[in-house]
Amino acid sequence: MRYKITTLKNTIPHRYTLWANSQEEALLKAQQKDKILPLRIEESPLLSLSLSFPPTSKDILVSLKQLHLMLSANLPIQQCISSLVHHTPNKKLAQIFSHLFHSLENGLSLHEGLKPYEKIFGKLTLVMIEFGSKSGRLCECLALLLSELNHQENNKKEIKKALFYPSFILICTIGCFAVLLQIVVPQFIELFAQNNLSLPIYTQFLILLQEWVSRYWAFALSFFGAIYGILTLQIKQKGILYQPILSFCLKLPLIRKIFLNSYLHQYFFTLSILLQSGFDLLTSSSLAQESIPSKSIQNKLNLIQNSLINGKTFCDGLKESALFDSLTLNLIFIAQGSGKLDEILSTCAIGYQNQNKDLLALLVSLIEPIFTLLLGIFVLFLALGIFTPIWNL
Repeated sequence: MRYKITTLKNTIPHRYTLWANSQEEALLKAQQKDKILPLRIEESPLLSLSLSFPPTSKDILVSLKQLHLMLSANLPIQQCISSLVHHTPNKKLAQIFSHLFHSLENGLSLHEGLKPYEKIFGKLTLVMIEFGSKSGRLCECLALLLSELNHQENNKKEIKKALFYPSFILICTIGCFAVLLQIVVPQFIELFAQNNLSLPIYTQFLILLQEWVSRYWAFALSFFGAIYGILTLQIKQKGILYQPILSFCLKLPLIRKIFLNSYLHQYFFTLSILLQSGFDLLTSSSLAQESIPSKSIQNKLNLIQNSLINGKTFCDGLKESALFDSLTLNLIFIAQGSGKLDEILSTCAIGYQNQNKDLLALLVSLIEPIFTLLLGIFVLFLALGIFTPIWNL
């Protein structure tokens, strides 16, 4: 049988698989290999009929809300995690909490147990839990984290809601267009050939498109379906294509501003909480920088780190990064002299959040007319391609 072993390696949970005839034999082999008792032994068949879907951001948000409620009731952290193991609907997330529970039993802290699952929970969650645990303000930090995650989830819902109807119309239009190409257009092509009509350029293009669709429609459908699946999987799992996708989004005019405002809001939000928790500015800036998903933005924010290391002010570092507007720079400059940097940073975070709300509203207002324009172009192209030669009969 094949068994999955979870053990500790340099205080970090480590997983591997081995073959054994029984669980007792697997335990003995793991103990001989690692010189310590494993945290967990699970049977891991080569083919599993049970599907285990990765946790969504909503699943994680609900679990963190439950954790916050239990901690607010002064329940021990191990009891809280044990409860999450038994009351989390998503099997993969429940398994993660089970591993976390065993890590806590073996002396690891909460953030150390969660560290192997950074791609699932996100850097921001791990950073907030880490300094919440160290400062003794875990419950308060979770409340702030939940506020931020709720905001991100609401933004996703607004965008999905705005995209649903136009996307449905566009997909139906493309489907109808493909059906017309396959059923209606060939009859008109035969009519045009019988009458030796001189065909305009858009009719010739329509005929070429019909021939291409009739030959390669299955390949094209499979290709675009595979591309969509791969990109979706890469974004969810933050694979090797995740950073190139983010870099591409940061080059699109309006999308770039939305992404950038979101990152700067997250940076100031994290930095403000860290400073309030008693961390020094250099450490806080480093941790806040690491919470940003985009490597390109992280590299620019690293200029702030270098500026502080070289003895310059925080405001000088912000200027060198070239990411912040003049109003933000003026507020930070004033805050440095007043000793209220954490409060001003919180104000700046709210400012970027409000800017994003306006930009998202603008994006939503632009999506429907753009998709309607695309629909009109499809209809116009089909009409010109078919009816213009008929008018010449």
